[in-house]
Amino acid sequence: MQPELVQVTPGRFGRTVALRIAEHLNSAVRSRGIATIALSGGPQMHWVYRELRELQLPWSKIEFWFADERCVPERHPASNWFVASDLIFSDVRIRSEGAFRIDGQRTDHQAVAQEYAERLPEQIDVALLELGLDGHLAGLFPGSPALQETERLVVAVETGHKPRHRITLTPAGFARVGQIFVLATGRDRAVALKAALAKDGSAEQLPANIALRGIWFVDSGSLPRN
Repeated sequence: MQPELVQVTPGRFGRTVALRIAEHLNSAVRSRGIATIALSGGPQMHWVYRELRELQLPWSKIEFWFADERCVPERHPASNWFVASDLIFSDVRIRSEGAFRIDGQRTDHQAVAQEYAERLPEQIDVALLELGLDGHLAGLFPGSPALQETERLVVAVETGHKPRHRITLTPAGFARVGQIFVLATGRDRAVALKAALAKDGSAEQLPANIALRGIWFVDSGSLPRN
């Protein structure tokens, strides 16, 4: 399976992704009366969030969930919730009760993961993820035992990256997602993107492989050179 690649230009990156997200969310609202999206972290998210909040969407009918969270205080700059709150949820059009936070500041991480899994909707229309330099997605890093999860939807993990402790959807959790969007732009993502497109290794070795059914946004810097 190969992902659908959408090549974007630097000045249009955030807008292009935001418009594709909007298409899926609007479609879900038309068919079910509600839309669900799972957010993640990464520097490229900032551009998308800024463009997304400028769109005219049925905000009262959109639920925001999280594909992963760093176990840090709510207002910590590394918190995925903090970034989304600052760039999206601060908009008065968005219902505060329509955003569902993973409580990363609690110390009982596995309990938090279980509680979040119990609240997770049966259907998530869109998941927005960023390709890591090592091929990780959300809180799923190469070699993580979480990549072998077939039953639990959300788990707590310990990584070799700061912040070390995170809570993340598992492959079983991502199976609930209708459309996965992967942000994979920039020359520093070229190695990971090339490995994913070549299906170089299993999902345990390259977690990005769990999203090969998705839409990947790339640019001239990240695309493999022949």
